[in-house]
Amino acid sequence: MVKYRRNRLQGGIDFFTVTLVDRASDALVRHIDELKRSWQRAATRVQHETIAAVVLPDHLHAMVRMTDGPDDYPRLWQEIKKGFTRRIATSASLWQPRYWEQHDS
Repeated sequence: MVKYRRNRLQGGIDFFTVTLVDRASDALVRHIDELKRSWQRAATRVQHETIAAVVLPDHLHAMVRMTDGPDDYPRLWQEIKKGFTRRIATSASLWQPRYWEQHDS
């Protein structure tokens, strides 16, 4: 498995872009309630603070501060993606495999 280099800034705010495989899809806005429930469920497993989020038809942007200590945002996105995919009963290839993040200074 590839081990990506990630900046892990303890307590920092991270800006993420997470995208669906099908860029023509409107699944995120069409199933916004399922996305919210998936995010809330993920919050019980991976402690974080959502500073802001913008949901577009095929991708979302979010500013997140991890509050659980280890800055485990890969697990946070895994939980959100997995929960959403299971809730809308679609193929496992709904999401692009990665996400993009930027960090505050």
